Amino acid sequence: MKKITYSIILALFLISCRDYVESKDPLSELSAFFNGEFKAIRVNENTELVYQENASNNIIPGYEQYRLEFSGSLNSNPVIKLKEYTGESFIGKWEILRFSGSRYKLIFIDLNPQPTNTEGQMEFEIESATKDGLELENLRSNPKTGNTLNKYILKKIGS
Repeated sequence: MKKITYSIILALFLISCRDYVESKDPLSELSAFFNGEFKAIRVNENTELVYQENASNNIIPGYEQYRLEFSGSLNSNPVIKLKEYTGESFIGKWEILRFSGSRYKLIFIDLNPQPTNTEGQMEFEIESATKDGLELENLRSNPKTGNTLNKYILKKIGS
């Protein structure tokens, strides 16, 4: 009887160890995609398509210059450089936080100069992140675009 009990305990221990070793930190995996420079290839303001790369009828052609440049990492000097469709440039820090279940948000903080009506902070839901690009949606309305919630599909430059 003791052998069976010990065998069951050992089996349960090994199973629990396997789960611990195999579990990965989704935040670390996600943050690995946030490096390098990204450009806008498609932008919606609310539900209206205002920019698509290589289209001749863009409502806001300035999005051609929209860029996000990530350097550092979550744990070491996370720096973001943002170039808006207006040509304005901002620099600050970036972080990623879980905000609901398996949903994550990307936050730009301490932006300098402070974008109008933002208190130096911008927040996006991360809808998708791959080695080739990002899909982000504003969590706060953007005062620059008439308080719309914008969706950005970004392509990594050099991919």
